[in-house]
Amino acid sequence: RHGWAGGADAPAAARRLFFCTPQTFENDLRLGVADGRRVVCVVMDEAHHAASAGYAYAKVAELLRCAGASCRIFALSATAGADLGAVQRVVRTLRICSLEARAEGDADLLAHTHCRAVRVVRVAATRSSAAA
Repeated sequence: RHGWAGGADAPAAARRLFFCTPQTFENDLRLGVADGRRVVCVVMDEAHHAASAGYAYAKVAELLRCAGASCRIFALSATAGADLGAVQRVVRTLRICSLEARAEGDADLLAHTHCRAVRVVRVAATRSSAAA
């Protein structure tokens, strides 16, 4: 145990920034190793996973709420969701109050992306691939 919430001599006492998996953070919050009240900001990459109630991001958000945390959640995703319902589940689960979206053709992204060509090739299924 690394003692996020421990006394002044705990390894985390002198730290202000942690990188960890959402599963590790969930476990530390659940076990009381991390004090959710001391959390100021959480960055969630691949935040579209929060649409699944069983995924750690959803559990972390709920544990922080239960702890009385008043932290900001900065949620990032290149693939926000397959449909509007999936996006809405992420917004609701993480209690997102401000949303910004970009498409690959947006002017503010063009300077930071490379041109790419997409070619769709349709391949007929064979008997062996259809059985798999």
